Amino acid sequence: MNALTTEEMEEWWAEEQGLIDALLHRDYTYEYEGRPVLLERYVMGLADGRALIQTAKVRPTCHHRYSAS
Repeated sequence: MNALTTEEMEEWWAEEQGLIDALLHRDYTYEYEGRPVLLERYVMGLADGRALIQTAKVRPTCHHRYSAS
């Protein structure tokens, strides 16, 4: 694996923060104003985190019964 540049590390960190903030139900997009690339990655993480939360809320009902035969 190639070493990440400082810029790449900041982008990954911003995306990770977006995921974490989605789980904690907060939004700090204003902190990334003036840094469009980081804002884009933060918003991506935030959106992905929110989508994961919504997906986790949908629990299919299982109607099968299993027996130890």
